[in-house]
Amino acid sequence: MKNLIIPAILLIIGTGSALATKTADNKKAVLVSGYHINQQTGLCEITDQKCNTVGVDLCFWSEDGTTQLRNQPISPTMCGTPLFKVE
Repeated sequence: MKNLIIPAILLIIGTGSALATKTADNKKAVLVSGYHINQQTGLCEITDQKCNTVGVDLCFWSEDGTTQLRNQPISPTMCGTPLFKVE
């Protein structure tokens, strides 16, 4: 009985590691149009600038250099998740 416990634990750890690696690989960068909140209307508007969905450096609107671009709107007045610079 004791001889089966260690191999069973190793099998469970190996399976968990394999699933975690597969999940991490599924997060691929996708190029999408950036959105920003229009200060006049308060609405989330599309820009002609492309950004990545995965990355490190945030994507800022080239028109002013300070407005952070986000993913497609959740609602008319709320843009989605932050986007990242195209590398």
